[in-house]
Amino acid sequence: MSQYGNKQTRIKMSNIIVTLLIGLIGLIAAISSVGVGIKGQYGEIGPGFFPMSLGIVIFVLALIILWNNFKETYNGSKSIFNNVKKVSTFFVILLITLTLMEIIGFFGAMFLFTIGFETFIQPKKKPWWVRIVSGLVISGGIQLMFSQLMVQLPGPFWM
Repeated sequence: MSQYGNKQTRIKMSNIIVTLLIGLIGLIAAISSVGVGIKGQYGEIGPGFFPMSLGIVIFVLALIILWNNFKETYNGSKSIFNNVKKVSTFFVILLITLTLMEIIGFFGAMFLFTIGFETFIQPKKKPWWVRIVSGLVISGGIQLMFSQLMVQLPGPFWM
């Protein structure tokens, strides 16, 4: 056994590097979106509010992942996010959602994100039609909520 621990208890350096990079991207997104404007001219939500919120969420999730990895090392407990592949898959789903938002609009991108996220979290627990219904309900509910707040969300490129 080396001074850094055996294979089961040692923190994988790749987990730390990927998590730190994801956290850094979240922090950069949050800071750079402040320049776009968090508040609108009349006190409504500005165009930088959602990127800032998403950046903060990504940063906080990266901190949680780091904490879980360190906790796993010292307690021997299992972390939900200890697999670099899972973290990377979630990050790719998030990037695809942000990219598709400009092409197919908020509703379509959020619908696909919900289905992808549910598939990622619980791959075989729900039938496909439940995922589609929950995707429609969640993305439609968010769309309705922001339309009531009179916030313009991105629409598809053809509109």
